[in-house]
Amino acid sequence: MRLEAGVFDREAGRAAESVEQGKFGAVKFGDIAVSYMFGRSVKLMRTKSPYPFFQPSSVTDIKPKTDGYLYSRKQSEIDELMIHKGQVLLSRSGAIGRAVYVSDTLDGKYLSPDMLRIDTNNPEDTGYVYAYLKSSAGQKILQSLAFGAVILHINPEHLNDIPVPYPPEEIRRKIHELVVKSYALRDESNILLDEAESLLVRELGLPPVDGMKAREGAESFEVSSSELCGRFEASYHSPLFGRIEGILRRNAGEVITVGSERVSRKIILPGIFKRVYVGEGYGVPFLGGKQIGELDPYDKKYLSFLKHDKLIREVLTIRENMILVTCIGTVGKAVLVPKYWDGWAVSQNIMRVVPVSDDIAGYIYVWLASEWGRELVRRYSCGGVVEEVRDEHMRQVPFPLLRDEGAQKRINSLALEANAKRTEAYMLEREALGIMEKEIIQK
Repeated sequence: MRLEAGVFDREAGRAAESVEQGKFGAVKFGDIAVSYMFGRSVKLMRTKSPYPFFQPSSVTDIKPKTDGYLYSRKQSEIDELMIHKGQVLLSRSGAIGRAVYVSDTLDGKYLSPDMLRIDTNNPEDTGYVYAYLKSSAGQKILQSLAFGAVILHINPEHLNDIPVPYPPEEIRRKIHELVVKSYALRDESNILLDEAESLLVRELGLPPVDGMKAREGAESFEVSSSELCGRFEASYHSPLFGRIEGILRRNAGEVITVGSERVSRKIILPGIFKRVYVGEGYGVPFLGGKQIGELDPYDKKYLSFLKHDKLIREVLTIRENMILVTCIGTVGKAVLVPKYWDGWAVSQNIMRVVPVSDDIAGYIYVWLASEWGRELVRRYSCGGVVEEVRDEHMRQVPFPLLRDEGAQKRINSLALEANAKRTEAYMLEREALGIMEKEIIQK
């Protein structure tokens, strides 16, 4: 009953055939798991409540950020959106087929109806199902199920008949355990980063940013002509920034800037260039702003070595413990480059802060990733439609050095340890996917 050509995509057909004719045979997805969704729209508030809510674009990040808080007069409408540890989530609208295993980080949180929930009949099949959905064969099959003229969708019933390879329990359990351990390491890394930020907050006496903003409506204020700094946007002169900087001056040992030679060796912002993409193996992995928050980014592109060799070598390549900061569109999202990204490349929409040494790299990241650091980065945004921050702006961002050097070193080491756990988590997931691809699906 499907007349869209995409349903009969040849690559998807070959992928399904390789699964069905594999050495272990196949079962239908509906025989081993149940997928379901909720279609009710929800109302969100910015004010904190016991019901933190996440959109599909957030839950694929290693450390997802809350998109708002649920509000409903009916508790049942809230309860049905709660997700639980051990479930698999699958995006069903827009970017189809992004899979997430629910670990401690998301357990008990509330999720958009735009993601399918998947419960396996055997709990020890959960990690296995996750790995299959992330495999190249699983992704091709999922993409062929999509329908819609503008925004693509899939529904739970579409999953029921897709083939799933079903090897002996020992192999399925091994993949499941690798996935569970990978997500446990992500949880551990998030705990370490939360500890680092808590220590930063305590040392600097920082109150929540929301509490420092104007309580109701617009805030009026005066600015002296001597303080304009060549910027005439009211947003640049918001009292919020003065409040943050005032707290830093009172409580930090010293306030310098990100561009100081004591903080960074250089700040790199490549210019715009025409990209030439190639297949895997013929270019360097190339990430965009949304992808840098993910452990193993979906839809990686590969930038041609042949066409961009000099640019890749001199500007685009990222190295372990660089700090990446998105600078166009969604401004101020910060990421510490993990070891397994060393040698990859990121787009010109992402600024690179090269730390003066690893002794301060983690601390720089924790500050820029904090809500206070991000607000100070966003202060310099310019542009009428699309916000943009430039490298000269980043050099001016205030940077606090703590009075307690031991606390600053502790924050730095916590961030570096968290980053090491993310590399280990990536390796474990790649091992699980390698078993799925090479030992199960391939003949």
